[in-house]
Amino acid sequence: MTSTLDQLLAEADNQQPAELDGLEDQVWARIRRHAPANTNAASWRLKAAMVSGALALGLAVGGATAAAAGQVGGEMSAFGTRINLAPSTLLEGIG
Repeated sequence: MTSTLDQLLAEADNQQPAELDGLEDQVWARIRRHAPANTNAASWRLKAAMVSGALALGLAVGGATAAAAGQVGGEMSAFGTRINLAPSTLLEGIG
């Protein structure tokens, strides 16, 4: 795109309003002209492999995170001797 935005806006300001008949066909034709032509089976296999790899990585990280979050530091009891969020343990830096 060699035109700058200012040039395009100036050209658009000087043009007469266009009819909308056939606009959709023109847009799709322009998309087809500029679309990459590498839609063969190899590129689809590569895309599928990338999606599968991302899914496997997400499941592995999510599973590890869920397993780590599922571990509780100990028994939580209102009358226990070692409560993780008790002020005495927080002030001592233990827990």
